[in-house]
Amino acid sequence: MDFSWITHRASGVFLHISSLPSDYGIGNIGSSADEFLAFAEQAGFSYWQICPLGPTGFGDSPYSSCCSYSFNPYFISLEELYKQGLLTKQDLKESEDNGTYIDYGK
Repeated sequence: MDFSWITHRASGVFLHISSLPSDYGIGNIGSSADEFLAFAEQAGFSYWQICPLGPTGFGDSPYSSCCSYSFNPYFISLEELYKQGLLTKQDLKESEDNGTYIDYGK
């Protein structure tokens, strides 16, 4: 095999957005994502691979999305919405969920 097209070595990590830490039961594209990117860069990773980010269908599998052109609203950062004045402190409090597993229904 000819591997001459490879010009440098690189490594990556596979981690879905939903696996990031959050006070709201599911990871999101917010401060946890920023912190993970900083960690990955410091650890020497060049790539971050994630599962599809579309709305999930039956069973909440990222691979059974009903649309490949949409974004799953589960991954919107509630803290960012609060900073923009779209949520209240009470909204955040009611959304807290520190469970072990993601409860998509909640």
